[in-house]
Amino acid sequence: MSIYRLSELLDMTLVQKLAESNYRASGLPMSIIDAFDTSILVSAGWQDICTQFHRVNPLSRARCLEATTSPGSMLIAECRISINARTVFGISLPL
Repeated sequence: MSIYRLSELLDMTLVQKLAESNYRASGLPMSIIDAFDTSILVSAGWQDICTQFHRVNPLSRARCLEATTSPGSMLIAECRISINARTVFGISLPL
C-alpha cells in the first residue's frame, strides 16, 4: 500500500486560494501543516507575531514545532484544542 502526502494529491495553489477566501469571509486564520515534516503547505491570516517571530526565532520556532508535533497534536480521528503557557490558542483537525 502506497502512502501519499497531501501535497501529492491536491493542487496546493488552489487549496491556498480557498484558505485565503475562507479567511476573508470568516476572519479565522488557518494553516495546513504536513504531518511528515512539519512544512507549512497552506497558511492564511497568520499574524505578524507568528510569521516574524515564532517561526523565525530559533527558540520560539522550536517551541512552536513542539506544540505542533507533540503527541496528540497530529491526531487521526479527533479534534484537539490546545492552549499553551503563552496563551496561544490552536485547534488541530485531521485531514
